[in-house]
Amino acid sequence: MKIIRLLLVIFLSGFVFRAQGGATVAPASERILFISSNQAGQAANQRMSVSFIQQFRSAPFKMELEEIYLGAKKVLNAEERRRVLDSCLRDIKGDMDLIVASDEEAAAALFSLNIPLTREIPVIFCGMTDYRCVSGRDNVTGVVYPVDYERVFLSGRKLFPEVQQVYVYSDRTEEGQVQARLARKQLEKYTKDFPLYFVSDTTMGVDAFTSELQNIFPLSFVILTTWQQGEDGDYLNPDIYYATYANESAVPVFTAFDRGLGKGVFGGVVVTLERQGARLGKMAVDVLKGTSVRSIPVDTLKPVHVFDDNLLRMWRLKHSELPSDKVILNNRGTFWITYKTYIVAICLVFCVLVFMLVCLVLYQLRYRKMLRRSGYLEKAAQQMATMLKEKTEILSNTLSSMSEGILVVDKELRIIELNRATVEGLGLAGKIIGKPLHEVCEVARDKVGHGIEELAEGVMREKARKDLALDTVLIPGGDAPIQKVAGSISPLLNFDNEVYGAVIMFRDITREWQQQKFLRISVNALQAFSWYYDVENDILNIGEGFAEDEFVKENLNTLNKFVAHIHPDDRDSVISVFRQVLEGKMKEFAIECRVDFSRTGNYHWWASRGVMEIVVMADGKKVQYLYGMGISIDKHKQAEEELASALRRAEESDRLKSAFVANISHEIRTPLNSIVGFTNLMTEEGYSDEERKLFRDSISNNSRDLLGLLDDVLDLSRLEAGQETCYPGVCDMRFLVHSVLDVGHLNAAEGVEFIERGPREELLVITDEIKLTKVFLNLVRNAKKFTSRGHVAVGAKVSDDGNWIECFVEDTGIGISKESLGRVFDRFFKANEFVQGTGLGLPICKAIIELLGGEIYLTSEPGKGTTVYFRIPYKRPETV
Repeated sequence: MKIIRLLLVIFLSGFVFRAQGGATVAPASERILFISSNQAGQAANQRMSVSFIQQFRSAPFKMELEEIYLGAKKVLNAEERRRVLDSCLRDIKGDMDLIVASDEEAAAALFSLNIPLTREIPVIFCGMTDYRCVSGRDNVTGVVYPVDYERVFLSGRKLFPEVQQVYVYSDRTEEGQVQARLARKQLEKYTKDFPLYFVSDTTMGVDAFTSELQNIFPLSFVILTTWQQGEDGDYLNPDIYYATYANESAVPVFTAFDRGLGKGVFGGVVVTLERQGARLGKMAVDVLKGTSVRSIPVDTLKPVHVFDDNLLRMWRLKHSELPSDKVILNNRGTFWITYKTYIVAICLVFCVLVFMLVCLVLYQLRYRKMLRRSGYLEKAAQQMATMLKEKTEILSNTLSSMSEGILVVDKELRIIELNRATVEGLGLAGKIIGKPLHEVCEVARDKVGHGIEELAEGVMREKARKDLALDTVLIPGGDAPIQKVAGSISPLLNFDNEVYGAVIMFRDITREWQQQKFLRISVNALQAFSWYYDVENDILNIGEGFAEDEFVKENLNTLNKFVAHIHPDDRDSVISVFRQVLEGKMKEFAIECRVDFSRTGNYHWWASRGVMEIVVMADGKKVQYLYGMGISIDKHKQAEEELASALRRAEESDRLKSAFVANISHEIRTPLNSIVGFTNLMTEEGYSDEERKLFRDSISNNSRDLLGLLDDVLDLSRLEAGQETCYPGVCDMRFLVHSVLDVGHLNAAEGVEFIERGPREELLVITDEIKLTKVFLNLVRNAKKFTSRGHVAVGAKVSDDGNWIECFVEDTGIGISKESLGRVFDRFFKANEFVQGTGLGLPICKAIIELLGGEIYLTSEPGKGTTVYFRIPYKRPETV
């Protein structure tokens, strides 16, 4: 029963705690206009709305959602939809904080309206079109989901390799015709090798369309884009009819939209409505929190493969045959996966019942045992009552009830009385009365060598009370540990004012002393300080731990003076928090701000936590006090900034690697295609010797390009891994520059002049000539690539101080923008993504120059050209 009572108390305590802590300040309210082209009550609307609203659960504000349904599938004319939306927007009362267009047709209707509302309020769209680019507005962002009929087609071909025909159905609605054109465009390249039938120019009723699907060619499958218009032009709800079409079809039905999935449609490559709603919700929360719409990029949701497990079983397809990014609907799984929750719940209930049964049995056994011992306990209780009465009479004349230790000694310093706290505190045992004081306890002797007995004798001699020193250490005579104590020694006087003994009172303050010491250490380690604020008198008192001098403290003795030291960007938020606390809206608070206590212009981050306390005076007046602690978080902020910077660099590196993979694939595929193509032509007959020579030359050139590309990748890998070694030798810079220009003018654009700008005489230097030549050739190759007129100049000279060989490659090409100038030496970075190359040339040059002990940089002006400067140490042959 005790266990059951304990569990009940814990449960009720938790309930009360939640009830007391549940009262919070009502959050602010934000109004959102949610526009959908569908009709109200459709399952698609509910699925997207639920996912959208779920994102606001943890938002710091209340969301008011106002919905507009255009019924676009019934009102088939775009101009009519636009008029319906315009009318609905004019009927809205009050200001809106955000507009959300949940699908393509709703977005098209919204952006076709030329009204101030769509330009003044943030707009988030969802559809196949990037309306930020189309509208050119800064207040627009959203989610774009591509419709990928090609992946749908390839997925069907892979799962059903025996299929000989594919049918693509679209209705005569505006959306149906758009999807028909898109499907035809994406699948056009497959029509030459595979029978693809596009049915989009006919109108059929439900029965006729169902009959056609029932009698379709068996070795085929269907891609259903949209079929929502009946023979009479009436609207067919996709929530109902898509499942009907798929269930009646004799072959699998695929789709590129989230319609009918899990209700008869075999599968498809789609962006589910839940994902669309969730992403719109997250964007909406960010915008309503204050994030600039301009800073939120348009997000593209990648479609994933979705399949119905029931249909997979019907067509005898295994999950292992499906793509890796699959989502399975109606997944029945194993018996354990299906009924895991119920099995665990039943086991838990069974364990609880067994535990309660065991407790009940144990309680019954204990109860019977207690009944048998009740007689003995009753007699023992009577004896204890007698003993307690006698003991109470003795203890009534002492101070044993006090928590402080008390020792009473006579004039000879022998123990005549002590209380329980003394016995326990000193760890004493056996007979203590009559023992000398120094055998019971001692204190660490002071500077003049006085112990506990000398102190007691001095008190009795002077007949005056004396407090123990603050740092007094008590050494117990028992097995108790050494203690820090506070207390006093007082003389015992009779009626004649004669001393007949002394009373020693002490209290163990070891824990308090340790806590104060630990607090002081923590304050110093955390760079923290305590403070309190008298609201009525406007007095701010900064306490222990404040590192500045007393003059600075005096300049912070009011709230306004303290606020003046806060960074201007943080003042409003700090004042707002204090205002809410003083108005009673907050009892506890935490703020972070930058503060310059010394007014040197050097701000540091501080976090302050505080609490409001209200003291009721005797006259009923309420006085408010704020007190708390400030902690330096400068290092934490720096660490956060470093982590954020590292994250940005990692994301940029990942993006560049992805771009590199795409570029390198293209760069490798291009020469390989040429090699394979011309090799095949070489094996065919009917070509002259001259033509075959051209084929051989093309194969040779493309092979060199491919080898050069692979060399660049391997060189950069070795350089970054530190596996590349310099092989220094004597290098003539004049000969090297001349050789580079001889090679560089090959394959250059007509009208581009190659200029040699020194050295005019022999200039010998000890360096790795091969690596230095590679740097020159890479830079000249870049200059030729981006220069169609003007010149390319190459030169080298000795620096003014005689310690460096300074080189440059100058061109009059297209130049580099300021935004890209700082990143040209990053791996895989390309200022122009449409120009052939991998983005490795300049990083390789930089790595080689640094390996040679030099430096490299460049200057550029768009439209006028670029100059790359680099230098290496000037090691003369005679000095080596």
